[in-house]
Amino acid sequence: MYKNDMEAAQARITALEAELEAETQRRQAAEAEARAAQARLDEAELQLRKLAATVPTPQSADAGRQKRVAIIGAVFALLAALGGMLVVLLNASSAPQPVQPASYISRPPQVPAAPLPPEPRPALPGPTRGNAQQISLMQRKHRAALRGCYMAAFKQDPTLTKVRVDVELDVSADGEVAEATARSPEAGDLARCIRETVLGWTFPAGQAGIIGFPIIFRGGTSKTPDVP
Repeated sequence: MYKNDMEAAQARITALEAELEAETQRRQAAEAEARAAQARLDEAELQLRKLAATVPTPQSADAGRQKRVAIIGAVFALLAALGGMLVVLLNASSAPQPVQPASYISRPPQVPAAPLPPEPRPALPGPTRGNAQQISLMQRKHRAALRGCYMAAFKQDPTLTKVRVDVELDVSADGEVAEATARSPEAGDLARCIRETVLGWTFPAGQAGIIGFPIIFRGGTSKTPDVP
C-alpha cells in the first residue's frame, strides 16, 4: 500500500511539472504577442506623425478630403493595433496561475517499513521407534565426550546440577551429520560443546532426516532419556 501511494504521488508530481512547463510556454507566447502588438502600435503612431507632417496645407476641397482620408486610415490602423494589444493582455490575465514548482511540492514522508516478526521455530521432533535405539547407542558410544563437555561447564558453574540440552540433527543419506543445533537456556557454553561433539557422529546409511532429542546431565553424569 505504501508503495502504491508513493507511485501515485510521483505520478502527480510528473503531471504538475508538465502543466508548469505548458503554462510557462503559454505565458511566453502571450508576452511575445504583446511585444509584437506594441511594435505595431509604435509603427502606426510613427506613420501617423509622418503623415501629419508631410500632408500639405489644403488649397482646395479635394486636398482637404485627401488629408481627412489619410488621417482616418492612420487612426483605424492605430485602433487595430490597440485592439490586438488589448486581446493579448486579456488572454494573459485570464490564463490560469502557474502551478507550484515540483521542487516545493511536499512529498509523503519516508516511513520505514515495519520489520517482520521472526518466524517461530518449530518444536524439535522426537526420535522414532526405528532410530531411538541408534540414538541411545550413539550417546553411550560418545559418553566420554558428552561428559567432558558437561564437566567443563560444571566447573565454571557448580549450580548446574541438572541441565537439559535439546539437540537436533540433520542426518544425510550416507549417515553423516550435515548440520546440528544444541540449545540450553541456562548453559550456552555446554550447548556449543555438545553441538561440536554431535557433528562428528555417524549413523548407519539410509537414516536420512531430522532427528531431535534431549540430553539430560545430572550432578556430573549424563542420562539418556527413555524413548517410547
